[in-house]
Amino acid sequence: MSGRVEREVHAFLAAFDHAIATRDIAFLERAFPDDYVMTGISGRKSDRAQGLAFFRHEGDSTSYRMVSIRHEQVVVRTVGTMAVATTAYTSQTTPIDASNAEPDSYTARHPEVLEKRRGRRMLIAEQDTEQMHDDKLMERQVAMAGREYHAVVQRLRSGRSEAGLATSGDLAAIVRVFLTNTPARPRTEASVARRERLSI
Repeated sequence: MSGRVEREVHAFLAAFDHAIATRDIAFLERAFPDDYVMTGISGRKSDRAQGLAFFRHEGDSTSYRMVSIRHEQVVVRTVGTMAVATTAYTSQTTPIDASNAEPDSYTARHPEVLEKRRGRRMLIAEQDTEQMHDDKLMERQVAMAGREYHAVVQRLRSGRSEAGLATSGDLAAIVRVFLTNTPARPRTEASVARRERLSI
């Protein structure tokens, strides 16, 4: 029994990752039961409606896209048809208008409770515990932002008008430098949206 349940949980998590990355809201609607609850890093909780609203926002965003989400280090414990999975997962997002920006990575430990209802696995409860930011990644992001900022400033020394700067795209370039390549990840729309979900 436990081996079969464990295989079902691994299959569910793989399908869940695919649904998030491809914005398959229909799958999530089937995966979240009416009594679904998610506890965020602030200790506050969100329900099914709030969870689905978050993922719909991810899908509708015109400024960033989900690159990938991956559950790893999955350990499953079973009690009958109920399963508790402890995992580590990493998600990555990138701005749509800055293809060279380094992806925004979010890593967390993630216990999940799954139950088989109506013949399929459903996610009953989950909790996020964010891991510390990667110092080396932050250093690379700061260095990249510094180089791009320097390059933009050099172009701005031409004495052009604000309208000229806007037409050339240099003003937009400054915005991208400060909002997509710095280590202050909560400032990116993807991170803000995620934290709003986790802090409901």
